[in-house]
Amino acid sequence: MSELQDFGTIFVGQEDRALGSCRAWIANGRWPAGARIPSERALAATLAVNRKAIRAALATLEREGLVTQRSARIRAVAEHPHDAGSLFDTVAVLTDFRIDVSPPEGMESRSGPVLGIMAAIQAAGLRPLSIAPATMDADAVRRIVAQRPRGVVMLQDIPASRTGAAVAQTLLEAGIPVAAYADVLSENALRDAPFDRVRSDQGAGASALVHHLHARGCQRLLQLWDNSVITGTLPAWRSERSRGMAEACTKLRIAEPRRAELLPLVRGDNPPDREFQRHVRMVAGFLYEHLQGDTPIDGILAISDIDTYYVAAACQLLGVSLPIVGYDDLWRGYELRERYGRPLVATVRKDMPRIGAELVTLLQQRVAANLPQDVQIRTIAPQLVICDEHNPASGARS
Repeated sequence: MSELQDFGTIFVGQEDRALGSCRAWIANGRWPAGARIPSERALAATLAVNRKAIRAALATLEREGLVTQRSARIRAVAEHPHDAGSLFDTVAVLTDFRIDVSPPEGMESRSGPVLGIMAAIQAAGLRPLSIAPATMDADAVRRIVAQRPRGVVMLQDIPASRTGAAVAQTLLEAGIPVAAYADVLSENALRDAPFDRVRSDQGAGASALVHHLHARGCQRLLQLWDNSVITGTLPAWRSERSRGMAEACTKLRIAEPRRAELLPLVRGDNPPDREFQRHVRMVAGFLYEHLQGDTPIDGILAISDIDTYYVAAACQLLGVSLPIVGYDDLWRGYELRERYGRPLVATVRKDMPRIGAELVTLLQQRVAANLPQDVQIRTIAPQLVICDEHNPASGARS
């Protein structure tokens, strides 16, 4: 692994990106006490920033006592940087996912709640620091603890991973607040996790999709999910969506959705056409039996937006036209859209900016001792997005 691995991936400005990376390399021991710091030219090339940004970042680290100037061109990490420097004006963001602060159109949700985190951290006068837990050993975690960040946010799969759980436990035991985006946790982990968390209301999102299909005249629905998400421990969001669908059907006095569990589909923005068509035929085989008899299905709930492309193509292969709904509001960003157009009539957008902002709010409230001792769980309502032309989004209904 490169000594100069960039941990500053969530910074916007060049100086902030350079400063965040250098702070992280000192904090995690990549640059140990007394180590000579690479030249400005080398750092600028590694971080893809200009030398002015590097000079400004190193000057800030000198003022903080983290870096010393040995000569006109030689700088080194201070002998006791953790005594001089503090991360108390910093919120550490634990993620193994490379964060894109400027995602392509239609893929904003893929960046998770980071955009909201960025805005909330900056509004509070704090700094973000991105750290990949998989690169940290016990000594690196201890160094982070010694520098006392204001708090730690865990994103994507980190809260559910063994490494992430161990890091979180160490930080909590040291009195450092931890908040997690919790949609990936299993039901057991969601119940037992010792840290504050924010989650999207998956049940309300699923309910809104059922209501939308019913408003289009659908009464015999199919819940079409691939079985890669039901092996092993169930993620809580899956059971929450199923409950949301069932409750909506009860309220609407229609039968609960039938269930079909597919083999895992090819993932990715632009699967090879041959692979795509092979999986389309597989989906068509699963759909065929539900289109027969006196009560054929008349609406389909797919597990995610990417799956709606396979389902729409399978319906076309079978010569039927059914309304299809997805989830996550990512459909516009897939390259498949260029080939197959719009495959769905509605989807659900998780309010990622608000989720990110709420994570930072939880940390700030925990630091200020404005919360009960019990673990706090905040639930953020999603939005129903109507994908028909010239039809605006509306709020999710329960």
